[in-house]
Amino acid sequence: MPKWVPPTPNGRLDLAERMTTAAEVLAERICQNAAKRSGKRKDPEKIQVSLTDPIAPLRRDKFKVYRPLYSIQYLVDPVSHLIVSYGCEASPAESGTLAPMIDKTQKITGVRLKTVLADGGYCSILDLHDAQERNVELIAPPSASGTSRRSKSLSGEDQIPREEFTFDAPANSYTCPAGKRLAYKDREKMVRQGGRHLYHFRYQCDASHCQTCPMRSRCLGGNGPRMIKRMKGEELLEVQRLKISQDDAKELYRLRGQSVERSFGDGKGNRGVDRFHGRGLARARTETGLLTLAQYLLRRDNLQQNAANP
Repeated sequence: MPKWVPPTPNGRLDLAERMTTAAEVLAERICQNAAKRSGKRKDPEKIQVSLTDPIAPLRRDKFKVYRPLYSIQYLVDPVSHLIVSYGCEASPAESGTLAPMIDKTQKITGVRLKTVLADGGYCSILDLHDAQERNVELIAPPSASGTSRRSKSLSGEDQIPREEFTFDAPANSYTCPAGKRLAYKDREKMVRQGGRHLYHFRYQCDASHCQTCPMRSRCLGGNGPRMIKRMKGEELLEVQRLKISQDDAKELYRLRGQSVERSFGDGKGNRGVDRFHGRGLARARTETGLLTLAQYLLRRDNLQQNAANP
């Protein structure tokens, strides 16, 4: 019998169940991959699933180890530093977890949250929309989505970035640095975490303008006319960038590093929990809950001692 086969009947049964789950998860991920745009699809042969923990995505962690990953979310009171609520998801990133955390915290406390401080992973267009729906002010730097990547132009220089094109909301068009109009062309549906989606709108300049433009060599990346993409709801990111640049928002945002990062650092550095010790989402959530409970009780005891001995 191969060494990877468990020696006990229960162990073999557990392995068989994990192999069945892994086959189902792999088939689902292959279907999801096939539904993506051609430029975003992976080679189906390179899509992998862990037999150890099938539902967890495989990524490199902060130590560059390639393994199944779960993400942990804490919502911490910035004054007392008590962990108010937590979450644990089979995901390598925080995408799509802000709204559930807000809802869970409000249900636990019975109080409506007014302001949430978070990092850029919690500040996508969908996150900002969710915060607005719940009347919660989100203080976080916007994610990189919606910003243009530096591409090379025909001349070999950096292509004129999208930020130098002016968007005209009433006309639903862009104006290029040369003063020419990029009209709305079409839209593309982009799938996001949890089955949600956003639309990418595409704007294109008239080919005759681009071919005779004196800025052509610096603007075009190929033989076709210049095209600009814009996501639906991108104005939320633009407003958020302006808000987070204000001095009062910067001052408030500093509290985040003193609260939630402190809790993560305590869990890893003082409690020795830098990875989970069991397989499956249920066990990962149980271990996260036990860690959170220990941190909460220790912090509460510390607060009580400080109050008794000011």
